[in-house]
Amino acid sequence: FGLGSAPPLSGSVRQMVVPPSRPSVMDAKREEAITKKDEERKAKAEELKVDKAAKAAVRTKELDAREVHKLREAEKADAIKVLAEKREENIAKKEAERKAKADAIKDRKGGTKKAKYSRQDVTLLKAVYDEYDADGSGSVSIAELQKALNTSPLADSSEAMLSELDRNGDGSVEFPELLKLLYPYANSKDFEVMLSWVAPPPPPPP
Repeated sequence: FGLGSAPPLSGSVRQMVVPPSRPSVMDAKREEAITKKDEERKAKAEELKVDKAAKAAVRTKELDAREVHKLREAEKADAIKVLAEKREENIAKKEAERKAKADAIKDRKGGTKKAKYSRQDVTLLKAVYDEYDADGSGSVSIAELQKALNTSPLADSSEAMLSELDRNGDGSVEFPELLKLLYPYANSKDFEVMLSWVAPPPPPPP
């Protein structure tokens, strides 16, 4: 070897110091494909996220719409119920007015007026009458009845009343005739009620 020159390198040494080669075209394409797929994956994930958010918003809107619909239906049902109650009240009111009017017409046609005496008066009159109808014949002489009534609360009107009764001059009177004189405006139904007040109790069953 000459002075100033390096000794020759062996084969193994030459192999170790060989500079690295540049990336091949295939490696570059592979890296490019990996980067593209990663970008596509990210884009797809973002798209799914946006789609999911949009669907959630639609569901929330639908739920809100259903709640609004339920609320409106409930309000409508309440309004219908109130109208139905008012209609029933109006019908009941009109029915009561119609019945009152019909009763008034019926009273006018039947000539119904307030009784001159109360139930207590009818009962008292029957008690006085029965005192002199000892045989239960249902007929009492005018003179005896006049004497009895003179000592009762009905004395003030008894004289004119009994003289009116004895039109046929037979000197006797039956209790229904007495009632007809006392209640000139009463109809047949009124007399039935008054007679029921003083009717004897039914006989006990055998």
